[in-house]
Amino acid sequence: MTLFRFAPSLAWTCFILVMATESFGAESTASLLELLLGKVGVSWSPDWIEAGNFAIRKFAHLLEYGILAASVMIPLRPSATTAERAIPALVYCIIVAAIDETIQSHVPSRTGSAADVVLDLSGALAAIGILLLQQNRIGKRAGVRINRLGR
Repeated sequence: MTLFRFAPSLAWTCFILVMATESFGAESTASLLELLLGKVGVSWSPDWIEAGNFAIRKFAHLLEYGILAASVMIPLRPSATTAERAIPALVYCIIVAAIDETIQSHVPSRTGSAADVVLDLSGALAAIGILLLQQNRIGKRAGVRINRLGR
């Protein structure tokens, strides 16, 4: 297993950790949301901007860590089952989420949150679940083909 196979995982980890900095705090992303809505001619009240920004930011946690889990699982030992690759991917996601929230707790305009770590892990588990279902579906198809060939 070469380290090169993990380049996407490492790049995505760096992206997540950059997103933990002050440049991507709630105020910055709310301003961006307001600007984007203005560009398409939509005007939301400050309360709606805040609610929309909150929802987008929480969805981003799910998406970021889902992508991270998949990018770690896929290059792990191809001969291993998805279940065998899920545990190291989940552990890696826990470590990155803890580092992410620790960084945020040291940035004046950000707050680290244990609830966000749980949200991050939910995204990772969702991706792992999708990959497990996909492997199960592919395995069943392969089993049917083998059974048909054996007859």
